[in-house]
Amino acid sequence: MKIRSLFLIIVVSLFSTVTLFGQSGLMSEIYPLLNELRETNQLKAFGNQSKAPGDTLWYEDFGNGFTTNGWISTDASNNGLNWIYTTNAPGGQYSTSIPALVSATSANGFASLPSDLYNTPTPNGGFLLMDSYLQTGPISIAPRASVEVRWTQSQRYCCSSTEQLELQVSTNGVNWVSFDAKFGRQANSAVVENAQMDISSIASNQSTIYLRFYQTSSHYYWMIDDIAILETGNAQVEVTESYLLDQQNLQTYYSHYPCSNPPIFTPAGVIENPTGNNVTNIRLSSAIVSSGNTSYLGTSLVNGVIAPFQSSSFQMTSAYNNSGLIGDYSVLYKGLGDSTVISPSNTMISFSVSDTIFARDLNNPSGAISPSDYPGGFSLNSHLGVFYELKNPSFISSISFYVANNTDNVGMTVKGELFTPDTTSLNVGISVASSQNYTIDSADLGSWISLSIGQPNQSIPAGLYSATIVQVSRSAPTNSLLIGRDASAELLAPFGSTFVSSVYLNASAGYGFISALPMIRLNFKSSGGCNTVGIKDANVENNQINVFPNPSRGLVNIQFPINHQLEQIEVYAANGKRVMTTLVANQSIQQLIDLSQYKNGIYFLRFISIDGVSTQKVVID
Repeated sequence: MKIRSLFLIIVVSLFSTVTLFGQSGLMSEIYPLLNELRETNQLKAFGNQSKAPGDTLWYEDFGNGFTTNGWISTDASNNGLNWIYTTNAPGGQYSTSIPALVSATSANGFASLPSDLYNTPTPNGGFLLMDSYLQTGPISIAPRASVEVRWTQSQRYCCSSTEQLELQVSTNGVNWVSFDAKFGRQANSAVVENAQMDISSIASNQSTIYLRFYQTSSHYYWMIDDIAILETGNAQVEVTESYLLDQQNLQTYYSHYPCSNPPIFTPAGVIENPTGNNVTNIRLSSAIVSSGNTSYLGTSLVNGVIAPFQSSSFQMTSAYNNSGLIGDYSVLYKGLGDSTVISPSNTMISFSVSDTIFARDLNNPSGAISPSDYPGGFSLNSHLGVFYELKNPSFISSISFYVANNTDNVGMTVKGELFTPDTTSLNVGISVASSQNYTIDSADLGSWISLSIGQPNQSIPAGLYSATIVQVSRSAPTNSLLIGRDASAELLAPFGSTFVSSVYLNASAGYGFISALPMIRLNFKSSGGCNTVGIKDANVENNQINVFPNPSRGLVNIQFPINHQLEQIEVYAANGKRVMTTLVANQSIQQLIDLSQYKNGIYFLRFISIDGVSTQKVVID
C-alpha cells in the first residue's frame, strides 16, 4: 500500500448498513470482476510490436546504433560503465545463462547496460555501483494531451528494492521526472517484458521531450529495444490508495480482531488520473474474501469526470459487518469506468479475525521504540500505548508487548496498564486494569510476553482504551525500555485522522500522540462462541497439509496427502501483497518453496485445490 497523506479523508457517500446481498442489482456487474480482483494487475505488457498502429509519435529500434536521435551514454563515476549498442548477451559471472534480448527488431541491435560483466571478475575493493544513463537528444513530437512510452526490456537487478532503474523524462534536458522501470519488482527478479509507462504528467501537450534510462545497481543487466512514444488512445488511471472507514467515517485499521469485537468498516480508496485527458464514469468496487469465499461485495457512487492529473476519493455505499467469523481476510479493490483502471496488488488490505487477539501490528519488528525517544520520556513510569476501541463490553485477559532484542532490556521492570484516555485535556486518564510488575530476562529478548491484567471475570465497558506498557525501573541508570516497532504496519495506520498510539511522559504528566507503532496488543478471554469461515476451508484442513519447518530460515517444505489434488500455492506477505505463485504437479506429494530472498517476518501460504482454499502461516527468521 502506498503511504497515505496524513489528513482526514472527506467522503461524499453516506454511511449505511445493508445485508450481504442487499445490492442485488449490482451483482451482475460485480461478480464477473472477482477473478480480476484476485489477480495482481501490474502496469506492463502491451503485446509484442515494433510500432503502435497509427498513434506512434516517435520510434527507435537502434538499427543505426546510437547515432540516430542523438543518444548519449554517460557514466557519472567515470569508470567506463556505459550503456553499449550490441546484439550480444550481457555476460558476467552471475549472468552466464542469460540470453540476448529477444525483441521485434533485436537482430539489428539493442541497448545494453551489462553491469554484471563490468563487475567480472570482482574488482579489488568490491563491486562497482552503476551511475549510468542512456539519454536521447531532444525529441520533437506532435503535442498530445495523453502520452506514454513503450519499450521491450530484459532486466534483473541487485540487491535492494531501493536501487534505481528508472525511465526519466524531461521537457528541457535539465529538469527530470523519474518513473520506476522496475514496476515495483523486488531485487533479483529476472524479467523479459513489453513495458509501458504513462508520462502525461510531464509530457502532456509538449512538443519536445527527452528520455533517459538510468541505473544505480551493481548487478545484473538491463537490455532495451523498440522504444516508442505514443498518444494514449484509452486513458489509463490507477487506484492509488486504499483504506477502511469506521462508523464515524474516520480511517481505521487493525491487523487482528477478536471475534467478540468483530470489524465493522466501509472500504474506500482514491483513484488518480495521471493522464492529460478527462476520464469519465469512474467508480470503485470492493470484495472481501476468505478461504475462497466472498463475504462482501460493494461499489461506490459514480464520479462523472476526473480532470487531468487530479484524483478523487470513493467509498462503498454499504458497510462490511463481520459477525465474528474466524479467518484470514483480504479486502480487494477494482476501479471501473470508461477508461482502463489499474488496480495494483499493493492496494489489497489484509486482516484476521481470531478468538482472542486485538492488534494493530503485523508482527514485523523493524526496530525499537522507547518513551525516552521523546522529550521528558526518560522519567520512570513513562509509558507507550496503543489505542483500541471496544465496540462491546469485553473480558480482557492480558496485554502483550514485543520485547526488542536489545540487552539493555534485561533486568528492566515493567507492567501493563489499561487506561481510558483523556483526549481532551491530554492527561493519562483513568486506569481500569493493571498487571503485576514483571522483570525482563534474557529469554524474553526478541519475543512476545503477556502480562495478565484486571480481576477474574472483570468486564470492560465499550469505549476507547489505551493498552500501555509502563517502565517501572531500569536495568541500569542510563537504560530505557525498548519495545518492538512495526514500521510496515505504520503504512496502514491512519495517523492524523484518529488516535493510534501515544507516549505518556511522566515528568510532564501529559499525552503525546505519536506516528510510530509500538508492538502492543490486547488479549481477550476466549469466548468459545466463534465460528470459522468457510466449509471449503474445513475440508482442506482435514486433509492435513503439513508445513515445516516453521519457523524457517527460508526453505519451506509443504507436504500433503497423496489423494489431495493441490493445484497452486500462493505466498502473501503480512501486508497482503502476493510475492510468489507456484503451480503444483499432479503427481507431487511434497513441494519446496524458497522464501530466503524475502525479509524476515510472517507470510501466509494459500493452498488452492479442487476441494477449496485454505491458508497457513509461516514465520521466516
